[in-house]
Amino acid sequence: MSRTQPPKSILIVTGLSGAGKSTCLDTLEDIGWEVVDNIPLGLLNRLLAAPVAEGHDPTEERPLALGIDSRTRGFDADNIVEGLRALRGEAAGTVESLFMDCSDAVLERRYAETRRRHPLALDRPAADGIARERELMEPLRRWSDQVIDTTDLTANALQQEIRARFGRDTSATLTIMSFGFAGGVPRNADLMFDMRFLRNPHWVPELRPRSGLDPQVSAYIAEDPVYPEAKQRIEELLFELKESFSIIIVTHNMQQAARVSDTTTFFYLGTMVETGPTRQIFTAPRNEQTEAYITGRFG
Repeated sequence: MSRTQPPKSILIVTGLSGAGKSTCLDTLEDIGWEVVDNIPLGLLNRLLAAPVAEGHDPTEERPLALGIDSRTRGFDADNIVEGLRALRGEAAGTVESLFMDCSDAVLERRYAETRRRHPLALDRPAADGIARERELMEPLRRWSDQVIDTTDLTANALQQEIRARFGRDTSATLTIMSFGFAGGVPRNADLMFDMRFLRNPHWVPELRPRSGLDPQVSAYIAEDPVYPEAKQRIEELLFELKESFSIIIVTHNMQQAARVSDTTTFFYLGTMVETGPTRQIFTAPRNEQTEAYITGRFG
């Protein structure tokens, strides 16, 4: 029996050998995706018209994941990008791409630990193949909608990441991470602001025991001559980005929340107290606890 309609979601999964593409595809299959690995793009139309796998309802709208890497016959990254752009314009549903990345050092370690040879360096060190493949795959990485860097991820952590991003549960998930620059920045961060040019209250003995929630610390930073311009530039960027992206800002600065947000949600001790349009939250909150917080009676 043929499909009654093409898949509404197509995900192109590509990336560096050893970076976790197989784990990604296996996990997608576990959560209900139809998965095809290393298919030449010239056969894609035949695939979309082919009968569904035995045991699956042809009317079921299963998303489709396609694995493509440097081992694919006739691999040419620029031609593949053009083919995927055409597919994106012709497909009835969404077409997105995911690139699996990893640092060279960790890739070399993985190949050494498994005693496998790199597919592009069968008679040479893995480092040569990694460098060559990174060069070949760069157009696909630039074109990708999402990048997952698996340098610091275990197989289990990667599986959880894939489930969170592509599982059928469409509820929103927000992950807040605190980190220190000494340990390196989060590799999967898309946007990060380094504010270390501002004066640091840590070096003021009376402020060192306090946190950023204390008014004295906030005032000390706000008095830095470069702070107003830095804040203004960040807010201008946020206004520009929100034309294309949904943005979540976690802040204790009531003035900033009222100035830049369209919707405001007030949390207290990990519990959501109230959410609504920003103007309503700040002028006519429905919850007494919200009103007490924004008017400074507590918090």
